[in-house]
Amino acid sequence: EDFVVEAMDPRTWETSPSGGANFGSLPGSMTDPKMITRLQKDYEDWVFQTGELRLRANLTLKKFAAPDVSEADFIRECLTEAQKQRDKDVEKTGATLRRKKEALQQKLAKEESELAADQRELTARTTEEVGAGLQTVLGLFGGRKRSVNTNLTKRRMTANAKADVEESEKMIALLKKQIADMDLEISQANAEITQKWEDIAADITELPLLPTKTNIFLEIFGVAWKP
Repeated sequence: EDFVVEAMDPRTWETSPSGGANFGSLPGSMTDPKMITRLQKDYEDWVFQTGELRLRANLTLKKFAAPDVSEADFIRECLTEAQKQRDKDVEKTGATLRRKKEALQQKLAKEESELAADQRELTARTTEEVGAGLQTVLGLFGGRKRSVNTNLTKRRMTANAKADVEESEKMIALLKKQIADMDLEISQANAEITQKWEDIAADITELPLLPTKTNIFLEIFGVAWKP
């Protein structure tokens, strides 16, 4: 435990002294195979009791980093996955809101068409009312009488047509406001979804990974000389 070193590749070790050097003599106990076996078992027990890896994890995204993955790389991986989930969330939520907006737009188009028809009707009724009034005036000067009821009827029809126009204009204004409110709702929903997945991507924790005796593997155990 006091002499932990960086990982070494046994394939780079020399099996014989170099440069005319000699291996030093070993104490008698170090040449005893049973002693070496006991030392190996003690080492495996030490690894089992004290060994622990701290693995980065994002539990919501179900992402776990291997020991050799850097923090920066794992953050990028989480951000990439969160972006995918964010896009799916936006599409799902946006589909419902877009259908509502499309329904409002269809109502608006219908109401605008009705307004155009109401305006044509009002123009025609206004023309008829003016014409009827003019004929009444001319009839009075010409000694001919024209029914007052006819003029009243024309005026009532004109008033009705004007009311229809005003009603359509109010409805169009209301629908446009509802569409604007829907656009704002979509924008706010997207912002909330984006913030949600940004928070999730940043929610990285460390989990302890404890060894079991069955997953402790020694590549090599023995005595080595260090010049």
